[in-house]
Amino acid sequence: MDFVTLLSGTSLLVGLAVIAGSLIKGITGFGFSLVTTPILLLILDPRTVVVLNLFLATIINVLILVQSWHTIDFKRIGPMSIACVIVTPLGAYILLLLTASTLKILIATVVVIFSIPLLLGFSRKFNSEGRSSLAFGIISGLLSASTSMSGPPVVLFAVNQGWPSDAIRSNLAAYFTLTTIVAIASLGVAHVITQKMLILTLGLVLPVLAGYFVANRIFPTVKADLFRKITIIVVIATAFVAVATELVKVL
Repeated sequence: MDFVTLLSGTSLLVGLAVIAGSLIKGITGFGFSLVTTPILLLILDPRTVVVLNLFLATIINVLILVQSWHTIDFKRIGPMSIACVIVTPLGAYILLLLTASTLKILIATVVVIFSIPLLLGFSRKFNSEGRSSLAFGIISGLLSASTSMSGPPVVLFAVNQGWPSDAIRSNLAAYFTLTTIVAIASLGVAHVITQKMLILTLGLVLPVLAGYFVANRIFPTVKADLFRKITIIVVIATAFVAVATELVKVL
């Protein structure tokens, strides 16, 4: 797909998907790939989709960081980020025990089981948040390489601990900025990133900015309880999409 194709009806759908993904991520701090991946896979190969999602999501992460730098708690997010980066390569070894499809279904099931009580207002905070965040960072890192589902554990941890909406949004942006940069660097070293992918990324920057602009206007009006519910619903949706994707492969 080149710039000529970008003007087609199909590419208009891609642009709308990117705007929608940017809107969700701009409000919650995550969820971009949840919206964009199903549409992008209709047109592009999986490798290109992964690279586009990484680059475009990073743009939003940086925009959130620039705007909300003062709300980032590095003591809170630092241990989690470092743990995730260190153990991410080890996640590949999990695939020696279980297939990626089996892992995704298992993890998605666990995510839904833990998300529903949070959605209903039940939670139990960890007393030692530092040690707990380290543990969730390790889980996130292991899932990153094995299932690409690194987000839900971190998001659920933040919601369970009762972080304020702006803290969840900015800290998730900081966390995912670091992890996506590591992922992009790894793909670059492996020579996965091509010139075509970079051109496609540039062609979708404006839809990303449009979605983020709308999200930036909406976010201040979203009350804490509604933000919590939206965040958990997006996590549950991520789990269901993961399961549905694997079931479609089987069928």
